[in-house]
Amino acid sequence: MNILQVLPGLDLGGVETGVVDFCFFLKEQAHKPVVVSGGGRLTEELAKAGVRHYQLKVGRKSLFSVLFLIPLLRRIILEEKIDIVHARSRVPAWICYFASQNTPAKFITTAHGYYSPHFFSRIMSYGKYVICPSKIIAFHMEKDLHTPRYKIRIIPRGIDNRRFNFVPPEEKLRDFPRLVFLGRISPVKGVEYFVEAVKILTADYPSLKAEIVGEPGRRHQNYYNFLKKLVSKYGLDRNINFSGRKEANEAFSQADILILPSVVPEAFGRVIVEAQLAGVFVIATSLGAPAEIIEEGKTGLLVKAFDVNGISAAVARVIKDKEFYRRVVYQARERALTKYSLSLMAEETLKVYREALDKLNILVIKLSALGDVILGLVGIKALRQYFPHARLIVVTTSQFRDIFENTHFVDKVICVKKERSRWRQLWSLGKMLRSFSLDISVDFQNNTFSHLLSFLSFASQRYGWRRKCGFLLNHTLNYNKQMVLDPVESQAQLLSLLGVPIKDTLPDLKIDKSVVSYWRQQLETAWGRDITSVAVNIGSSPDWQTKDLRVDTWRKVIDYLIRQQKVGVIMVGADYLRKKAQAIKEGLESKYILNLCGRTSLVDLIALIKCCQLVITPDNAIFHISVALRKKTVVFFGPTDPRRHSLKSHNIIVLRRKDLGCLGCYRKRCRNWKCMDFGIDTIASAIDKGLCEREEQ
Repeated sequence: MNILQVLPGLDLGGVETGVVDFCFFLKEQAHKPVVVSGGGRLTEELAKAGVRHYQLKVGRKSLFSVLFLIPLLRRIILEEKIDIVHARSRVPAWICYFASQNTPAKFITTAHGYYSPHFFSRIMSYGKYVICPSKIIAFHMEKDLHTPRYKIRIIPRGIDNRRFNFVPPEEKLRDFPRLVFLGRISPVKGVEYFVEAVKILTADYPSLKAEIVGEPGRRHQNYYNFLKKLVSKYGLDRNINFSGRKEANEAFSQADILILPSVVPEAFGRVIVEAQLAGVFVIATSLGAPAEIIEEGKTGLLVKAFDVNGISAAVARVIKDKEFYRRVVYQARERALTKYSLSLMAEETLKVYREALDKLNILVIKLSALGDVILGLVGIKALRQYFPHARLIVVTTSQFRDIFENTHFVDKVICVKKERSRWRQLWSLGKMLRSFSLDISVDFQNNTFSHLLSFLSFASQRYGWRRKCGFLLNHTLNYNKQMVLDPVESQAQLLSLLGVPIKDTLPDLKIDKSVVSYWRQQLETAWGRDITSVAVNIGSSPDWQTKDLRVDTWRKVIDYLIRQQKVGVIMVGADYLRKKAQAIKEGLESKYILNLCGRTSLVDLIALIKCCQLVITPDNAIFHISVALRKKTVVFFGPTDPRRHSLKSHNIIVLRRKDLGCLGCYRKRCRNWKCMDFGIDTIASAIDKGLCEREEQ
């Protein structure tokens, strides 16, 4: 793999040293590491190892700088053929996130600290996977930055033990051990409590030596001066030495006990593991990750934050109990070598990289209408078959949730609430989708709203038709109103951009067997076990008057079914069709007619159609449900074109006038309405064919 690490700088520090060590490991394993940073002392080490480094000021908190650097970093990603972009700080993460868009590279983040829960920090949760060095940081990322749990990978920091010379405790057993604090000089590190503890200890051990190793940042120079004044105030100038910046191995070579008196939770505490590898006893406050690294009394000692007496008591215990000191040092080193090794951390990180490359996050947008949603199952199933390990997320309208949740090939369903304006939900939906770090978005809806939603999801590869706001997508097909494609052919063309073939051309609907059993019993009670059931959908929708048959035609159809075919008829449809159903029933043998218009849920409707041998319907959603259930279906087409709205199946019997020139006009209102004027003989012939032929199993 070609792996890009991006961080603000490469001066001495835990994160920086860890990145350099990791790059050395990658090179040894025949991967290609590349580093982008603002430069620093460690760049020389990268150069000696032959690791390519690009110096860009990616740590500068300036909107202009971020916008300027995005195309520069994208050029590096493309020229170096980067597979993984790994960001290790917030500003670099924003640059990496946008730079990796429209490239094959996968974006990964590592949360190296606690971030304030505001928009600027949210970028750290946008990685396809978010690596956390400790359980407490993982909890913080999930709770405060709303990172989905499935994206989080806990990988403790790994240390290259070859950097540290282990000095056996037997060679360090002195009457007055040396204490050391190592880290950046900052109030959050609680260095004043280190000084206070030394003051208490010098009462019993006046010759005790202590060293403060580290430098303050620009913001903490006053704090550094305060510490020096405090040492002088307590008369500890001969006991405590300010050594400035030192390599960790050098600092630990003369030390016996490391004290880490942090007053805020530590994200990891790399210095603890480094001290353990060097044979230095560790005493740390129990805030954050140190409590995960140190086993109390076995690999070190934990004290409460701000507890100066606790720190001094822990040091006194170590001084007095030489056997305890020796045992803990050996146990701590053994645990550090096995649990916090560089090779273990690197291998676990490489697993995350491979998972990011192999396991895609795919978004499918299909909002409406019911029939189109059902037909969309064909394309979604094809995606699942082609990408069996992908995480498949579907955005649909809330009323169609059950259709997708009841399939075995959709991992998550996100709903646009029908009762609220779609446009008011657009930004919040985009925000939710961005948290999934999408690789691919497939827009089966292809309208302005869905194109905007696809864009706001920030999916790297966005597929759809070049219409409406199609310019927001980066992989499109030309849309031509003159094209005559059935719904599956349309999906197949779009999926061909991804190289995805459609094998099964009919949708699969999940059936609730218990509901089917319930309706079978109801039908047997209504007209006996030996009577065949036929579903008749007596209307299309209030907006499509031109798709409906007249009441007298429906009456003739149902009369023929009851008298000639001796079947039971179930009238189905929307609630507004109840009065029409009552009008149709007048004068007919109502014993064999069930009027269920507006009285069934979607689950009930699917179960009822499953119980029927034949379905008679205009071109609407019930037609597509019937086809999905592999039922024999007689369907009427008038203003719409069966070539665009029907599928290829021998279970479908299409009735369409051939003597009119206005067919396929797509008008929702019409004075003449002749295209839906079918003679009963024509319909009866289709019914006979549907009831006689064996339905596809």
